[in-house]
Amino acid sequence: MENIRKYYREMKRLLSRKRLSNRQVNIEAAQLANISLDGIKNKLLSMPINVRPQYAKFIVDAINNEVSMFEYTIETELDYGYLLSLDLDYLYQLDYSHSFPLHITGVFEEFGIEIKHEIQEKDNSYHFQGLKLENYQSNNNTEVEVNILGNRKEPKATLAQQWAIIRNLMECATGWKLTNDSNQLMYNKTDVAKFISFLCGGAEDRIRKHLEDELAAKDVNEILPYLENIGLHEISDRIKKDAK
Repeated sequence: MENIRKYYREMKRLLSRKRLSNRQVNIEAAQLANISLDGIKNKLLSMPINVRPQYAKFIVDAINNEVSMFEYTIETELDYGYLLSLDLDYLYQLDYSHSFPLHITGVFEEFGIEIKHEIQEKDNSYHFQGLKLENYQSNNNTEVEVNILGNRKEPKATLAQQWAIIRNLMECATGWKLTNDSNQLMYNKTDVAKFISFLCGGAEDRIRKHLEDELAAKDVNEILPYLENIGLHEISDRIKKDAK
């Protein structure tokens, strides 16, 4: 578990240093991630196959705990002036608290361990939205009233769930489709990802990579009551049909 704790501890320290450029932050963040991931890989290689799933569970628990604490750090401890001086688009895209767990998921998949849906997949890029607006204000001499990190309530739906609902609403209302009957893309995935990011938040690159992912049964079941309670039975039925 030390690899996980060390990564988030060092990321907090990295973002607290006020003299680093974007490039330095980028390079050091990647180095920290690689060191931690290599440590986890080496640990998995050195242990018996039958105990790897339990080790993976411990890692997942550690990630979920550290992500929560990292969110608190973003909200309360990092220096506003320093974050404002960085490339906010870069910070917004990287979404530190999410990208590292995704890489760890990939490591476990390499070892045949399926833990994907146990990680708390939270998109915390909205923490930088106020900073982006403030930066726009200073660059364009415009008055923008901003509540920097406010008390915004995080959506319960994952991006995959949000996209499933939006896609089916679009298909039902206008006949829009991402792919044709031959499974060929009808629209540029980058443009679709930009639209979803604009509407729901989240990093465009991550959205683009997961546009064609299928929803897990538990994610489908979580969506249905919300749709059916407001009479969107047709959308509910479409999502259920897609999941079969």
